[in-house]
Amino acid sequence: MALSHYLTYAGAVTGAQPSLNLDPSISPFTVTAAVFLVSTGTYGLEYTLDPIDTADASCRWFPASQLPTGTTASGTQTFTAPITKVRINIAANATGIELKTLQGFTQN
Repeated sequence: MALSHYLTYAGAVTGAQPSLNLDPSISPFTVTAAVFLVSTGTYGLEYTLDPIDTADASCRWFPASQLPTGTTASGTQTFTAPITKVRINIAANATGIELKTLQGFTQN
């Protein structure tokens, strides 16, 4: 079974949301994040390499290349280099935004 997260942010929820922890020790590392806009919104997907136990406010956040700050459409981002956390930073949210992540496990 893969490691997955499914979150929905109700309309009017904005700002940097709490991060989702990933497992950077899984090899090969692959995580796909999908953001779905229920109607309209503006957001950015962010990731960090800081340790999982570091508070979000102390992390160094980087914009995802496929879903950077100012994104106004649903989309996906795949990470193939290890990262520790991912979060969504919502600028505008009319009726809801969904964030889903899926990380495969090593098969031995």
